[in-house]
Amino acid sequence: MRTRVLRLLRRPWTAAVAAVALVVSVLVAMPASGASAAACRVDHTVDAWAGGYTARVRVTNLGPAVNDWRLTWTYTGDQQVTSAWNATVTQTGASVVAVNTDWNGTVPTGGTAEFGVQGTWRSAAPAPDDFALNGSPCGDG
Repeated sequence: MRTRVLRLLRRPWTAAVAAVALVVSVLVAMPASGASAAACRVDHTVDAWAGGYTARVRVTNLGPAVNDWRLTWTYTGDQQVTSAWNATVTQTGASVVAVNTDWNGTVPTGGTAEFGVQGTWRSAAPAPDDFALNGSPCGDG
């Protein structure tokens, strides 16, 4: 009798666990309401000379329209940003963050945002390749 009761108790428990697992897997797979991953391409053109450089950065939005963009990247050389235009650019160590100005924050699907940076380097100034727009990685330009 005891074995039969345990068997009956196991089945509802197993079904409940399976139902909860199914709901959790569906919720994890769904994007948050209104949220879409940014899709982008970055063209990063560098003009370097002994000890300095300028870079033109052009971000093409390949996803849904973006308001208030934030582009991040990491320098693999010893570049140091000294100034920027058409974006507010900050650098901590090798990590760089560029944020739109108040007049160029909206980028429609297929649209672009362009800005530039100027900086210094001592031994190497390779172009970065790990750009991310609002936290989502961009493809190579």
